[in-house]
Amino acid sequence: MVGFVVPCSICNRQALHSVDPTSIPAPRVADTNPSPFRWSANIGIGGASLIPRRQHDTFGFGYFYLGVNDSLKQLAAVVEPIQDERGVEGFYNIAATPWCHITADLQAVTPGRQRADDLLLFSLRAKLDF
Repeated sequence: MVGFVVPCSICNRQALHSVDPTSIPAPRVADTNPSPFRWSANIGIGGASLIPRRQHDTFGFGYFYLGVNDSLKQLAAVVEPIQDERGVEGFYNIAATPWCHITADLQAVTPGRQRADDLLLFSLRAKLDF
């Protein structure tokens, strides 16, 4: 039992009343499981280059995993079957000059859509600092 003080309509003064907490309906604002993901994980490592005379270069590698909620998998199966998504990425950033950096990046992804092919993406970008 939970007790609380409220104005009493019978005796017209403040009184201590008790209520069984199981009789109070729980407020609901959203679905009991609104997240599309059951769980996710990310891990990565990066740092400065180990190549002599390239101390301003940087590198990094990462991995991610998105575990899709089972109820979403069942719901989506009617239109577009989905699965857990995962991927890896690696990059190397070359400091060509103190004001010019060139980055090569490679990503491999197994998408959440079961009918989609795995993705392998290579990109190259340049950054100029003024």
